[in-house]
Amino acid sequence: MTNTSKSFTTTNYKKFRYLESNRPIVESHVLALARSIKEHGLLEPVRCTENWEIIDGQNRVKACELINHPVEVLVRPTLSVEQIAEINKVRRNWNIMDWGHHWSTKKNEHYKLFLEAVRLYPRMPKGMIMKCCALQQTNLRVFRQGNFEVPDFTSSLELMRIVDDVMYHGIDYNTAHVNALLMMHKQGVKHKEIMHKLRTVPESFLIAKPRNMRDARRIWQDIMNYKRRTNLFSFE
Repeated sequence: MTNTSKSFTTTNYKKFRYLESNRPIVESHVLALARSIKEHGLLEPVRCTENWEIIDGQNRVKACELINHPVEVLVRPTLSVEQIAEINKVRRNWNIMDWGHHWSTKKNEHYKLFLEAVRLYPRMPKGMIMKCCALQQTNLRVFRQGNFEVPDFTSSLELMRIVDDVMYHGIDYNTAHVNALLMMHKQGVKHKEIMHKLRTVPESFLIAKPRNMRDARRIWQDIMNYKRRTNLFSFE
């Protein structure tokens, strides 16, 4: 590939270089792309550097290789790994796991802890795991930018245990519920106490759906204060 190259097609799949910091290859996605490419052709070219480093399209390259379809390539001037990462940081079609993988390959220990939490709690929505790991309100923009932090992983795991067990009792994976549980966790309410209350309250307490944070706090105050006459729980 030369500096004057701008675009071309190739079936030399082995020359492409896959960057560790890019999002992982997903086999199911590759198979779906292969079916689409076989029927409709490659609708979007692969972008790579002059050194064959894939900037965008590694799943498409794998799909083309699978069905022996030519890859249409658009060449960008030679970029450093850091510049490629910067390009990827503004991409909107990456999900939270893509970003977690990307930043973990940059030796960011906070993202490695996030991925470990995902492994431990596979059924829990990833956004809730992100919130539990951060032990505070956070958002995907912070996560994408590489500024995500896990201040106390042991405490995060305890909170995720509470959230996971609460949802097992029939309460929806609801952001308002998780925010309320986060506040309760910070106030020192223990897993054992919450589970005891969930086993004793009527089912009507469990199926209540909060419309907002105020509703969720009211629901949890009702649960924690069920049949309690003294030392009533309240959110600080």
